[in-house]
Amino acid sequence: TYDNDANRDNPVISLIYNSERDKSVGRQLGVTEDYKNDVLGRCTVDFRNQADVTVLILKYRAPQGLGDAGSIELTVEKPGRPGAPTNCVTVSASQATLSIGDRNKRYYVGATAETGGMSDNHDVAFVAVLPMAGAEHERDLDALNQEERELRGEERSGERLHRYTHRKEKEDREYWRAKTPEEEAEAKRLAAAKAAEEEENRNKADEGMRARQEEINRLNEERNQQREQERQRSDSMSQGLQQAEDSYSQDQAQDQDQDQDQQQQQQQ
Repeated sequence: TYDNDANRDNPVISLIYNSERDKSVGRQLGVTEDYKNDVLGRCTVDFRNQADVTVLILKYRAPQGLGDAGSIELTVEKPGRPGAPTNCVTVSASQATLSIGDRNKRYYVGATAETGGMSDNHDVAFVAVLPMAGAEHERDLDALNQEERELRGEERSGERLHRYTHRKEKEDREYWRAKTPEEEAEAKRLAAAKAAEEEENRNKADEGMRARQEEINRLNEERNQQREQERQRSDSMSQGLQQAEDSYSQDQAQDQDQDQDQQQQQQQ
């Protein structure tokens, strides 16, 4: 995806082969030239930061007769166009020194990644390995595309995904370049200052919460005291009423006794 040779033809998909012979001779790939001298073929596809996934289909065709070494075909289903592959590269298998019809050979499928001063992100959504004749496979592109849209368009962990553009190339190079010891020390100082500020803000927030809780506790205590005072007043009033009733009952009883005494004296 990164335009190493500054030809402005990226993002590009390149078909590069590797073999045991290359390993033995220490083959070096030309990264700075975007592998232009190493590829069997290439095509430009705008697959970077797209909402939908890009599907690469690599087909190995077995030899069909004498003089036919078989072929390698790379097609691409561009983002938003599933089921409509376009040809990227078609070459003879002999160009890659591959013996497709040799059943004694073992071939492997893998994924690798490398980044330099700039970082980028590539997600392998799925890998399917199938025989060619009458082969079919299922893949839920709608679900994959929806997931890709969410990753590309929605916020994740409070930050939006970093999008690379050539207009920001200078800024990105400045951001990702190796820093001097002085710059690293300054970055550490700023990070420490930010951490101290965040800690201070947390402490202030905690103090505020404690103060609010103390105020709530004080108000609850005051309400409890008021309720206790009201209960005591109510009990005192109840006791007063009971005493008044008892006194009245005693007076009534005394009056009745006096009336009885008077009646007896009159009878005598």
